[in-house]
Amino acid sequence: MSIKETFFNWFITPSKATQKQYEVMLSEARTNYIYKKYAMQICINWIANSISLCDFRTYENSKRHKGHNWWKLNYEPNKNQNNVDFWYQVVSRAVEDDGALIIQTREGDFVVADSFIVEEKAFVENIYRSVMLPGNYLDSRTYRESEVIRIKLNNSKIEKLLDSIYSDYGKLLAGTMRNYNRSNAMKLILEIDTTFNQLHQTIDPDTGEVEADTILDDIFENRFKSFLSDSDAVMPMEKGLTVTTPIQTPGNTKSGTSTTRDITEVFQDFINIAADAFGIPRGLIKGDVADVAAMRDNYVNFCVRPFVNEIESEFNRKIYGQEDVSNGTKLVIRTQSIMIHTLIKSASDAEALFRVGGINQDGILEMTGEEPLNTKESIAYYVTKNYAEQSELKGGE
Repeated sequence: MSIKETFFNWFITPSKATQKQYEVMLSEARTNYIYKKYAMQICINWIANSISLCDFRTYENSKRHKGHNWWKLNYEPNKNQNNVDFWYQVVSRAVEDDGALIIQTREGDFVVADSFIVEEKAFVENIYRSVMLPGNYLDSRTYRESEVIRIKLNNSKIEKLLDSIYSDYGKLLAGTMRNYNRSNAMKLILEIDTTFNQLHQTIDPDTGEVEADTILDDIFENRFKSFLSDSDAVMPMEKGLTVTTPIQTPGNTKSGTSTTRDITEVFQDFINIAADAFGIPRGLIKGDVADVAAMRDNYVNFCVRPFVNEIESEFNRKIYGQEDVSNGTKLVIRTQSIMIHTLIKSASDAEALFRVGGINQDGILEMTGEEPLNTKESIAYYVTKNYAEQSELKGGE
């Protein structure tokens, strides 16, 4: 249940709940919403940052070509966004029910729609209308499926699924926070002597309330609040009233109180559930150093690459088309650039690939984040004679 539905149900349902009860319900809903959003934002940031690190390569006739689309996808999708902001917006929209809708303008810019209405068809193209673009610009055009790029994750209903899970966890977290506040708060006892009622028996003619009750209401609602919230405070008390502190027993001492670790553990469950839903290993988000290489590989293979394949497929079938892709004019997104490669760590692997003709010198430099040389020797591929065909070997070799 969303926070909007929760509020709606509260206020249309007849109830004799006190203001305090409403405050508790509002606090639980706010806690549920904020922490759920925070947990999702952590996962979205991970994926968006990873997508922005990918290498978007464009090819013409199977040869790398750094043209218009290469520049747009790697650096400047539109005049108001860089690639990091753009892919963050795409990922954020893609987890929603309808996914992310990307419009290509007449100038060739790529813009993510804030909202849209889609009419899904079975045997003909889907229709998109009422497309709201950034800046509250309502596009009056009607788009067909082939004219837009729509990115939807397989787990695009993830937010609704998390809503139902977090509704229970939100109550658990709110309860844990209340327990912490209750167990670590200062507790006072107000002793009321019989003389207090005898001294304050006057009845207010306007409200009909006894003076003693009015004084007690003022103490609980105003005086105690100011007294406990200020670092230095003095609270006046009427005759017959005495404020004392409870006697410390093993049941109410600090050893039996709740700690912030209880809250942290429940909140960590929020993040773990969101990470599981997106396919991000829990250890990566927590910052574990054990088996980090294996977790990173799993993250790239089972979280990032499915999303990348969705983007690559949409761009190729909408921007390039079947004929161009068949002839080698296409978009290829490489996730290898997400990994951190250094010349020292990659030396043995690079050497093995180089001697079998699997990579050239420029490829090794690009893999490690260095600028390619673009010379005749650096773009050439070499194979050692150990891997030559047997028919090519001569006697004595």
